[in-house]
Amino acid sequence: TVTDFDDLPDRGSANEVVRISGQSGTQEDDYYVEWDGSQWVESIGFGEAENLGNETMPQVLIRNGDGTWTLRPHDWRGREVGDQYSNETPSFVNKKVNDLFVFQGRLGVCAGESIVLSEVNYFEQFYRSTCVQLEDDNRIDVELRFGRVENIHAALAVQDELILFSDKGQFSLSSGGQTLTPKTVSAKQIGDFLTSTDVKPHTIGKSAFFTAQTGNHTVAREFFLGAATDDRLLSSELTIQCPQYIAGNARYIQASRDHKIIFVLTRDAPT
Repeated sequence: TVTDFDDLPDRGSANEVVRISGQSGTQEDDYYVEWDGSQWVESIGFGEAENLGNETMPQVLIRNGDGTWTLRPHDWRGREVGDQYSNETPSFVNKKVNDLFVFQGRLGVCAGESIVLSEVNYFEQFYRSTCVQLEDDNRIDVELRFGRVENIHAALAVQDELILFSDKGQFSLSSGGQTLTPKTVSAKQIGDFLTSTDVKPHTIGKSAFFTAQTGNHTVAREFFLGAATDDRLLSSELTIQCPQYIAGNARYIQASRDHKIIFVLTRDAPT
């Protein structure tokens, strides 16, 4: 172990690994280098290798040249540098994945109270690619902490913001007009409307449509995402004139801008 990179010898032994501890006295900024025979290159800590389980991670559906499709496990990257402190395990590990989305060149995962976005233009990488410094394109890992359990079941990209839905509220993940990075990301609550966890909200322009169950029936609502007041969502109930028309147990909502129609499918009334 040395304190600074400049403290390293000019040459090392074959496969020699050295920890750079830094000046802070904490383990979060430590990183490792290895002598590759000609120079010191960033490496992984002793016994710190970690991989994601391909069988339990999201699968990929591939279109073949003959028009058929193949569903198979994907190759996800593991921890290749640093250790458990400087390059933490993604917070979705050991949680159920509720939603996948793409936002600003990143693949996002909703799991429990966690929102994890991959490295920019590198969907397979949910660990940091370097621990020498925090790069803007590194993965983003946010856990909601608003005083109660908020399991996120859906995420919608609306312009430069990401709207997150739990069963009891809505949240915004944004960067205040800056480029979204691990340093600029922040989350705030923007609504407290009940939503159906089995129905992914649908967006058109600056409006989002979603459902909520009241007793044995389903209500549909619209969010006006571009008309928030004091950082709170404005909403209207589309089924206010017929609150008991749609049976409960909704599973899908779709909106048509051209026809000005909302379609709701429900398991309790499939026809």
